[in-house]
Amino acid sequence: MTIDIFKTLVSDIGANNQYKANWKAWKDLNHASHNIFFPVFKEFLDYHLKNLSSGATRLYLFLGLKAQSTGDSWYSVKSMADYFEVRTRTIDNWLQELDDAGLIYRERTSTSSRTYLKPYSLNVFPIKPSKEKNLNDILKRGIKEAKTRVSMVGPIYQVFHFFQWVDETKGSCIQSIAVVAKRTCKDGPPQITGFVYADHFNTPESVIDTPHIVGVKSFISNIVVDGISIIGLAIEKDDKLTLVKNQRDALLQLSQAPPEFVTDLPEVLLIKNPFIQVIPTVT
Repeated sequence: MTIDIFKTLVSDIGANNQYKANWKAWKDLNHASHNIFFPVFKEFLDYHLKNLSSGATRLYLFLGLKAQSTGDSWYSVKSMADYFEVRTRTIDNWLQELDDAGLIYRERTSTSSRTYLKPYSLNVFPIKPSKEKNLNDILKRGIKEAKTRVSMVGPIYQVFHFFQWVDETKGSCIQSIAVVAKRTCKDGPPQITGFVYADHFNTPESVIDTPHIVGVKSFISNIVVDGISIIGLAIEKDDKLTLVKNQRDALLQLSQAPPEFVTDLPEVLLIKNPFIQVIPTVT
């Protein structure tokens, strides 16, 4: 009698589940081993995969895997041409295609060349708060951060002041500042970058006059910065603005919305917080 050690594997587990388990084990092993990998997010499928040539796509994967976690690599055009077994002119064309799509930045000097990968979906930088959590000061910090990176992220095109109740019966809320920059690309979608601050305020100076916010409402912000138009938005409290995922989703929706979206929203008022207790001055 011949022993068949593996005869029950496919029938017991099922080929479908075997493939799934095999993929998961392989992925977990590589993550645990800190093996080099290159993330390809859904936006690459939406905007770039169908538009890039096969050569530019292969070069992008090469640069991504060589850049590791820092996003930059030092490979010369000749080194890349040798790897792909093509002419240097072909590599130059692929690099230009990736540059036009907004996926890379190529820095060249007389002695070396360097390639930087660029984000191809919305990116968020946190704004450092002031000690007093003063929103005017925080907005100025956000504007400064955006202007410092203007060559990389593009100019500021929108500024938002978000409000969200935590407990409307006690006057506590979440308030957020988002300075949004937009960089245009020749052959790719605009790159959106948000500089965002969000925090809980137990007794803020100002709150929304409407206790229960349903959906999204607009308001006139009390934050004043010369030359910057600030859009005030009050959002219902189910999705917390302090979570990065919710910040990302909100900015994505707003960056894709037509200009009349905000002007057509129902309005609420930003008023002095009635829950602030005024301590009388002792004379």
